[in-house]
Amino acid sequence: EQGLLEYYEFKLSNEAKQLRVDYGYRFEVDVACRKGSLGQNLNDLIQEREADLVVMGFKGASSWLDRLIGTVTSSFIKEAVCPVPIVPGQVAPAVPRRVAYAADFEHQEQVFLTQLLEVTEPLHAQVSVVHVQTRSHVDLAAEEKALDDINRAFPGNTFAFADVRQEDVAAGLEAFVAENRMDVLALASRDRGFLEDLF
Repeated sequence: EQGLLEYYEFKLSNEAKQLRVDYGYRFEVDVACRKGSLGQNLNDLIQEREADLVVMGFKGASSWLDRLIGTVTSSFIKEAVCPVPIVPGQVAPAVPRRVAYAADFEHQEQVFLTQLLEVTEPLHAQVSVVHVQTRSHVDLAAEEKALDDINRAFPGNTFAFADVRQEDVAAGLEAFVAENRMDVLALASRDRGFLEDLF
């Protein structure tokens, strides 16, 4: 068992060395190889190394739903103690400039937008707050109050706001992202069942 950990640590160290070479030694790459639960080990590493976020990748799956639900990545998101950007393997590396944030206007969006802005502001990315309205009856007063709360909480910030009418939330978000050529879709995982409820 110890020999297996040493083997994978050796392989990871070689990958880290190659990454440093490939990127001209512009950053350090550290490795960790641990046995046990992915979620617990990652959260321990986040706290030990005071990490700001964990970036996870995934390879293709049969559908958008399959790529987000039922994977190791989505399982970790539910217990992560920091933001978790998910990067599809087929996406070319680029600095994100257009970010869509999926808002439901039923929670305090300011908490999640504050976290998102910590990542997007240094990149000078434009954030679009997107609300998918699935019901025929629209509570305009509640929606306007939510938008006012966001504008008051972030004075001077130039969010774009979009209200999408669609029976299915996932379809509405997917259409908005495609039509507006968004680089990133940001979702707030408010509780363990949020992603499953959303999709």
